[in-house]
Amino acid sequence: MNWRSPLLRLAFEAKALRWGAETNVNRLLAKAADLGKAEKHQIKSRQHQLLKELILHCDAHVPYYRKILRECELIENNEVHLERFSQVPFLTKQIIREQGRALISEDCPRRGSYPNTSGGSTGEPVRFLQDARYKAHNWADVLLYNRVLGKELGMREVKLWGSERDILQGGTGWITQMGNFLYNRLLLNSFLMTPDLMREYVSRINHFKPYSLWTYVESAFELARFVDREKLSLVPIPVTITTAGTLTESVREFIEKHLQTKVHNQYGSREVGPIACECPMRNGLHLFEWTILLETVDEKGQSTEPGKEGEIVVTLLSNYSMPLIRYRIGDRGTLTERSCPCGRQTRLLETVSGRIVDHFRLSDETLVGGEYFTHLLYHRPWVQKFQFVQDRFDHVSVYLVVEQQPQPSELDEIRSKVQVVMGKQCEVTFQFVEEVPPTTSGKRRYTVCAIAKEQS
Repeated sequence: MNWRSPLLRLAFEAKALRWGAETNVNRLLAKAADLGKAEKHQIKSRQHQLLKELILHCDAHVPYYRKILRECELIENNEVHLERFSQVPFLTKQIIREQGRALISEDCPRRGSYPNTSGGSTGEPVRFLQDARYKAHNWADVLLYNRVLGKELGMREVKLWGSERDILQGGTGWITQMGNFLYNRLLLNSFLMTPDLMREYVSRINHFKPYSLWTYVESAFELARFVDREKLSLVPIPVTITTAGTLTESVREFIEKHLQTKVHNQYGSREVGPIACECPMRNGLHLFEWTILLETVDEKGQSTEPGKEGEIVVTLLSNYSMPLIRYRIGDRGTLTERSCPCGRQTRLLETVSGRIVDHFRLSDETLVGGEYFTHLLYHRPWVQKFQFVQDRFDHVSVYLVVEQQPQPSELDEIRSKVQVVMGKQCEVTFQFVEEVPPTTSGKRRYTVCAIAKEQS
């Protein structure tokens, strides 16, 4: 057994002692693993039980939902009538902004709550609260889908991920470094990938010999393009998990060919955490149904038939500090009734779409991860929607839909942080607009690089 595994399990136990039994990651992992092997009716029964518990909590402690649930007659005489659940109105980002504290549980202070901001994958960021219970369930789900793909705690992994701190502050904090050491993780920054850095990344991956690679779809694709273009060799990586983007079959095949790996798609968001992940059969994405309830709806808000694409609506079952019930997350997907050959009986998402993430490009072939720009707008309550567009190597336009005009100092700060990665010569212009339209396919893009890849 890898010596890191028991240390990590002890760390999870220590967290549980601090925050309470409901945050025990090891027990949650065992329960999730059992449910992952259960029959469909058992999974559905557990999901309905968790949903009822959440609804009763909301009725008792969350002002916004107390009113909504009674109006829908979802609760009568302290009984929850789930057959009326579809009558609960959708929760939107605009409602979250407008309702504010009314969405926060009155017992929030005892739950280890902390603020977070959505990743802005739809160009529409929003602020919310999460808590220790939510975080523990997320850890358990992450550990579970790694285990399903053959990776146990302590096995080597590379995380090609975004870190604006490394760029803006010149390094990684000691807590992050210690966490990476315990997880046996090599962290490589995907927010700024120069040719020299990518060459170094390939060398470090070859030396590290990881079991898995965890990264953004576009970052994996760009690294694969570099390996192909430079005729480099890369040690085989048994498993790659991609997220935060739309994984097409052509992109999957290209990554697999040039990174010598098997790509598994994972779907989630900052608001609700892990939602679904492919198993080794790669026959659809298994939903984490003990953590979330996922629906797909049509333009009229009615449930779509299996096999028909619709808007994804998520109910988060694990966060009691600021419950999200029937939340319109901004993506589209297709649920299917078919079962996976692996034998697991969780429902499957056949497709997920709606997220397009472009890297920006410099004339020296440096790539700047699109997620970097999202991070620049975290915790800025005046932003409703946004889009960054690069039309030249030295020009970026920022389109903003705002609730109120920002202070000039905030725009100067954003401009300065864009220039950190794009260069001091880069002109950054702000345009305040009424709406940021989606593409003709309905997908929303928060970074658009209008420079052809062949130019760089």
